[in-house]
Formats: sequence, structure tokens, C-alpha cells
Amino acid sequence: MTSAWPRLLLPLALGIFSLPLLAAAMQLLISTVCRTAKEAQTYLSLIVFLPMGIGLFLVFFPAAIRAWRSFLPIVGQQAQLELLMKGSQIQILPSFVLGCLTLSVAILILLAAANRLQRDEIIYGD
Repeated sequence: MTSAWPRLLLPLALGIFSLPLLAAAMQLLISTVCRTAKEAQTYLSLIVFLPMGIGLFLVFFPAAIRAWRSFLPIVGQQAQLELLMKGSQIQILPSFVLGCLTLSVAILILLAAANRLQRDEIIYGD
């Protein structure tokens, strides 16, 4: 009997491993937008609820997941994890597209944060 992990590892790597990069990019952008460390900590602690809220929404309204929504960052990863928990087959192509879209959103957010970090008032303060 062969293990199912080798055939699940590639789709999971393609679709889900880009999500921490998106989270780190969002944290960097939030930290550059805020004026004080306390304000940044408040926003960063609140942004943790975004994936949890999306997950709860998808649990209580499972019909809300349509085919095109599984390609959205965070929503698509939630859908992939749900398929994994159900024991369903995870396709490679949608996982690859989801990973590329999530990575491209993370790059756009990093570019916005890099643009903010080039300003002198961000580096040295007001």
C-alpha cells in the first residue's frame, strides 16, 4: 500500500507555501504605513482574524465556494485545505495557478512597501 503524501506534496507546495510570503508582505506593508509601534501592533493583531473569518464564512456557507473563487489568495488555500481534510484529490494545475496568483499579490504588496521605505520620513521619522 503506497502512501498518498507524495502525490499530495506537490499540489500543497504549489498552492499553500506561497501564503506565508503573502502574510509577511502584508505585515511589512502595515508596519510601514503605521506611525507608531503600538498602532502597528494593533493592526497586525487584527489582520490575523482575516484568514479565520474567511474560514468561518466558508464553513457556515459552503455553497459560497465557486470554481473561480478557489483561485483567490486565502480563499483558495482554505478550499485546498478543505479538500485535503475530506480526502479528495487535489489538482496540480489549479494549485499552481493559485500559488502564482498568491505570489504575484505578495510581490505587488512588497513593491508598495518598498516604495514606502524609499521615503525619508518613513526611515527617519517626521
